[in-house]
Amino acid sequence: MRFKMLFAQDRNDSLKRVATRVLDGNLDDASPLTPSHPMLEGAFHHEQYLTRDFVEKFASGRQTGHSIVAEDGDGNLCAERWKNMKDSATQKMWSVFDETGVFIAVCRHGFCLLIADMVQSGEQSKYALAVTSKPLDTFGSDLGGGYDIGCRFKTTLASSVLGEHNLTTYVEGLGLEDLEGCERAFSKSNALAPSTRYTSIFHRRQAIACYFEHNDELEVYANLTKFLLNNYKQALNLLSNGRLTLERLMCELGVSDPDTFKLWLDEEREYLGSLLREPVEETLQMEYWQRLVNLAGSRDTRKDISTCPWASPTARLTINMYFKLCRAKEEVVRLNVEIRRVVTYLIDEDRYLRACEALYQDTNPALAYQISRYRAIRSRFTPLHLRTLEKISHLPGFRGTLTPGISVSCGPGDSAHVPQRVPIQSVLSSPPICTDDGEEEADEDLDDDHGDDLEEQCEALQHILSVTTDT
Repeated sequence: MRFKMLFAQDRNDSLKRVATRVLDGNLDDASPLTPSHPMLEGAFHHEQYLTRDFVEKFASGRQTGHSIVAEDGDGNLCAERWKNMKDSATQKMWSVFDETGVFIAVCRHGFCLLIADMVQSGEQSKYALAVTSKPLDTFGSDLGGGYDIGCRFKTTLASSVLGEHNLTTYVEGLGLEDLEGCERAFSKSNALAPSTRYTSIFHRRQAIACYFEHNDELEVYANLTKFLLNNYKQALNLLSNGRLTLERLMCELGVSDPDTFKLWLDEEREYLGSLLREPVEETLQMEYWQRLVNLAGSRDTRKDISTCPWASPTARLTINMYFKLCRAKEEVVRLNVEIRRVVTYLIDEDRYLRACEALYQDTNPALAYQISRYRAIRSRFTPLHLRTLEKISHLPGFRGTLTPGISVSCGPGDSAHVPQRVPIQSVLSSPPICTDDGEEEADEDLDDDHGDDLEEQCEALQHILSVTTDT
């Protein structure tokens, strides 16, 4: 795989917070807002939340406007013309709100990776750079990131301290991923906006972080294998039906070698690159040309492309179909890897927590009981995942495996780590938990139910492995 992880990043301005002076009634004060003291955010710590001090490390001295496009261009015409947020339309907002929204990053499965507050500004490049730096530091290079103004961000990123990585939005290697996970996340998180509008910095951050944590654990994780199943079906369906369509279109065009489409794409890219700057004469006459709506779109005053083989509608359709099939093949390869990772994780985590529970069973029964309760919480979606994995294994065209792999992450706390007793006296000498008879009976019933669930999970997993071995 070209990318070892795919993620998307974007901003959302729904989760704003009204500034303190506005709440105090000082609406006529025209002086610039003073950002709330960074120490006020220090009371709340969350592994996903980036601090303001960290974000400010990526602020550019040239960046005085409110928009990411306020910086100097470098010949990127799309970047120079993109107006994502104009100061004239948002100037009034800066005097009302302290935090004007959030900037987040989510992986392709929907898990929230990072959150950063946008403070009295619009979508500045420092937020995107700060959010991009964390995955680079954690996972290294070979990451695929999606951004809705990637053309501008490509220019900004190349000239920043992260430029040596040059993380841009690629097409090859993305599979069928649309990298629109942020929009799907925001469609649900927008319901949180009313509760964060007039709250404190602490409670706003707490609400946002707890929401995304809840969404990750109870919605995204619960639908993880369903996501893999649907993507596998989509890729297999495209490969099955697309090949016949591609062969028919290639016969119509008289093309026998699929590599021809790559050459056509390079020719089109070269032609479009020559149109980066329009002549002054054409720019002045733009209003006139816009009225000639009946002219063919392939006509150009400098070069007639109507005779180019890649300019016909059939050729465009064929090129699109060819590259869709290429992306579908990449998607199948990635899904085969991700499916085995999920199987490995489910087994390793259950084995790890069982080992931790057994480690403290004799020396600290209370702690062992809490570990068992945590294991029950972590495995609540395991039967669902196992059933979905079995459905994937029965898909016609499935070429992956459900045999567990060997995790390369074996550090403390990882699912494949060998647990060791923690030498903390307070833990070893913690008093037992006293419960009344009613609570003990309820816990025993719950433990019995959980034991039955685990037996069903083991049977389902053994069935999956046997099916995989037979095929």
